[in-house]
Amino acid sequence: MDDVELVSQFEDTSLPDLSHRDHVRLVYLYAVEGGADAAYARVRKGLIAYTSARGVSHYFHETRTWAWAQLVASATVADGDGGFDAFAARHPEFDRRDLLDDYYAPGVLDSQEAHDAVVEPTLKSI
Repeated sequence: MDDVELVSQFEDTSLPDLSHRDHVRLVYLYAVEGGADAAYARVRKGLIAYTSARGVSHYFHETRTWAWAQLVASATVADGDGGFDAFAARHPEFDRRDLLDDYYAPGVLDSQEAHDAVVEPTLKSI
Protein backbone atom coordinates (compact mmCIF):
# COMPACT_ATOMS: atom_id res chain seq x y z
CA MET A 1 0.00 0.00 0.00
CA ASP A 2 1.40 3.40 -0.87
CA ASP A 3 1.70 6.29 1.61
CA VAL A 4 -1.34 8.23 0.35
CA GLU A 5 -3.55 5.16 0.58
CA LEU A 6 -2.30 4.31 4.09
CA VAL A 7 -3.00 7.81 5.38
CA SER A 8 -6.38 7.96 3.67
CA GLN A 9 -7.57 4.60 4.98
CA PHE A 10 -6.26 5.34 8.47
CA GLU A 11 -7.97 8.72 8.62
CA ASP A 12 -11.29 7.45 7.27
CA THR A 13 -10.97 4.40 9.60
CA SER A 14 -11.30 1.91 6.73
CA LEU A 15 -7.80 0.47 7.18
CA PRO A 16 -8.41 -3.25 7.81
CA ASP A 17 -5.50 -3.68 10.23
CA LEU A 18 -3.09 -1.27 11.89
CA SER A 19 0.28 -2.86 12.53
CA HIS A 20 3.09 -1.49 14.68
CA ARG A 21 5.03 -0.66 11.50
CA ASP A 22 1.98 1.22 10.17
CA HIS A 23 1.89 3.30 13.37
CA VAL A 24 5.55 4.23 12.94
CA ARG A 25 5.07 4.94 9.25
CA LEU A 26 2.09 7.20 9.89
CA VAL A 27 4.04 9.27 12.43
CA TYR A 28 6.93 9.46 9.97
CA LEU A 29 4.64 10.65 7.16
CA TYR A 30 2.90 13.20 9.36
CA ALA A 31 6.24 14.51 10.67
CA VAL A 32 7.66 14.90 7.17
CA GLU A 33 4.58 16.86 6.20
CA GLY A 34 4.13 19.06 9.26
CA GLY A 35 6.76 18.49 11.96
CA ALA A 36 6.70 16.76 15.32
CA ASP A 37 3.79 18.61 16.94
CA ALA A 38 1.55 18.12 13.92
CA ALA A 39 2.51 14.44 13.75
CA TYR A 40 1.42 13.86 17.33
CA ALA A 41 -1.84 15.78 16.86
CA ARG A 42 -2.74 13.91 13.68
CA VAL A 43 -1.83 10.43 14.89
CA ARG A 44 -3.66 11.06 18.17
CA LYS A 45 -6.81 12.21 16.39
CA GLY A 46 -6.59 9.30 13.97
CA LEU A 47 -6.06 6.67 16.66
CA ILE A 48 -8.98 7.95 18.69
CA ALA A 49 -11.23 7.74 15.61
CA TYR A 50 -9.80 4.40 14.49
CA THR A 51 -10.19 2.64 17.84
CA SER A 52 -13.64 4.16 18.34
CA ALA A 53 -14.81 2.99 14.90
CA ARG A 54 -13.79 -0.54 15.84
CA GLY A 55 -15.48 -0.45 19.23
CA VAL A 56 -12.18 -0.64 21.09
CA SER A 57 -11.73 2.97 22.16
CA HIS A 58 -10.28 1.71 25.46
CA TYR A 59 -7.18 0.62 23.45
CA PHE A 60 -6.20 4.25 22.87
CA HIS A 61 -3.37 5.07 25.26
CA GLU A 62 -2.40 8.72 25.62
CA THR A 63 1.15 8.30 26.91
CA ARG A 64 2.09 5.55 24.48
CA THR A 65 0.76 7.63 21.59
CA TRP A 66 2.63 10.73 22.74
CA ALA A 67 5.90 8.93 23.46
CA TRP A 68 6.00 7.03 20.17
CA ALA A 69 5.09 10.17 18.26
CA GLN A 70 7.86 12.12 19.98
CA LEU A 71 10.49 9.46 19.32
CA VAL A 72 9.63 8.84 15.69
CA ALA A 73 8.89 12.46 14.78
CA SER A 74 12.08 13.80 16.33
CA ALA A 75 14.14 11.21 14.42
CA THR A 76 12.24 12.06 11.24
CA VAL A 77 12.82 15.79 11.58
CA ALA A 78 16.52 15.18 12.25
CA ASP A 79 16.86 12.80 9.25
CA GLY A 80 14.83 14.67 6.69
CA ASP A 81 12.68 12.98 4.08
CA GLY A 82 14.43 10.11 2.33
CA GLY A 83 11.40 7.84 2.30
CA PHE A 84 10.07 5.58 5.02
CA ASP A 85 12.01 2.45 4.07
CA ALA A 86 15.34 4.32 4.28
CA PHE A 87 14.24 5.89 7.58
CA ALA A 88 13.26 2.48 9.00
CA ALA A 89 16.60 1.01 7.94
CA ARG A 90 18.45 3.82 9.78
CA HIS A 91 16.27 3.39 12.88
CA PRO A 92 15.79 -0.33 13.60
CA GLU A 93 15.04 0.57 17.23
CA PHE A 94 11.53 1.54 16.11
CA ASP A 95 10.84 -2.10 15.29
CA ARG A 96 11.04 -2.81 19.01
CA ARG A 97 7.51 -2.80 20.36
CA ASP A 98 9.01 -2.64 23.87
CA LEU A 99 11.13 0.45 23.15
CA LEU A 100 9.18 2.56 25.65
CA ASP A 101 10.48 0.30 28.43
CA ASP A 102 13.80 2.12 27.94
CA TYR A 103 12.07 5.36 28.96
CA TYR A 104 9.51 4.32 31.58
CA ALA A 105 9.96 2.40 34.82
CA PRO A 106 8.03 -0.87 35.12
CA GLY A 107 4.34 -0.32 35.77
CA VAL A 108 4.19 3.34 34.75
CA LEU A 109 2.68 2.72 31.33
CA ASP A 110 0.19 0.28 32.83
CA SER A 111 -1.24 2.96 35.11
CA GLN A 112 -4.62 4.58 34.52
CA GLU A 113 -2.92 7.97 34.70
CA ALA A 114 -0.63 7.09 31.75
CA HIS A 115 -3.59 5.69 29.83
CA ASP A 116 -5.63 8.87 30.24
CA ALA A 117 -2.99 11.63 30.06
CA VAL A 118 0.59 12.16 28.98
CA VAL A 119 3.05 11.03 31.63
CA GLU A 120 6.65 12.14 31.18
CA PRO A 121 9.33 9.43 30.98
CA THR A 122 10.74 8.28 34.32
CA LEU A 123 14.04 6.71 33.25
CA LYS A 124 15.40 9.00 30.53
CA SER A 125 14.13 11.88 28.43
CA ILE A 126 12.68 11.45 25.00
